Amino acid sequence: MALFSKKSEKDSQSKTYPKDADLSQIEINNKIGFVSNLNRQSFSKWIHTYAIEITIAIVGSLILLIPSLTLSLQFDRNLVSQHHYWLLITGQWTHFGWTHWVLDFIAIIIAAMLSPIGLNKQGMIQLWLSFIVVGIGIWIMGDSTYYRGISGVVYGWIVLAALRCVYFDTLHKVIFISLAVLKVASDVMGWDLFGIPGQIGAKVSVAAHVFGLISVLLIIPFQYKSMNRNISNNKT
Repeated sequence: MALFSKKSEKDSQSKTYPKDADLSQIEINNKIGFVSNLNRQSFSKWIHTYAIEITIAIVGSLILLIPSLTLSLQFDRNLVSQHHYWLLITGQWTHFGWTHWVLDFIAIIIAAMLSPIGLNKQGMIQLWLSFIVVGIGIWIMGDSTYYRGISGVVYGWIVLAALRCVYFDTLHKVIFISLAVLKVASDVMGWDLFGIPGQIGAKVSVAAHVFGLISVLLIIPFQYKSMNRNISNNKT
């Protein structure tokens, strides 16, 4: 028995175990690795979720920084009549100045907070259909030779975001959408509620805002399934 005990003691002494400090360092390294990986995944997901809004911000800023590019991309009724139809789209990416850009982007942020467009099929349909509808509206019903701004498109996006928003019940959706519709109605009536023309140095395009709301009616059928899915997930 004595021999066995001595041997066991000798074997136990010969074995090496990590010190408490080493164990703590290993745990810290594992936690750092996990958090780092989680942060990368969260950042990637965030970029994917808000990719369209981020792209609009970057491209809109770059265009505004280059005056010659702004002039060549703005909506010009005379050039559109000469078959430069791409100006119907690109004109909505241009702005009359930084104040104009900031006001439009604040509205985009509000829409994104309610429900981002998303880098998927429904998002692409919403993006291009809204730009096309508003561009055609400016061309057909607008009374300006030149046009810049994305506000028309954004009015439609705000309404769609409110409809998709999983945090709003029916009453909140009705209130939010009603406010957007009333603002456009005030533009139609010629009421300058917030002094926007004076701030941006150009008059408000009523046609752009009206067709921004009209685009919602065309986009909803494509997003009906997606909206129902969000509502179902919210209930569960």
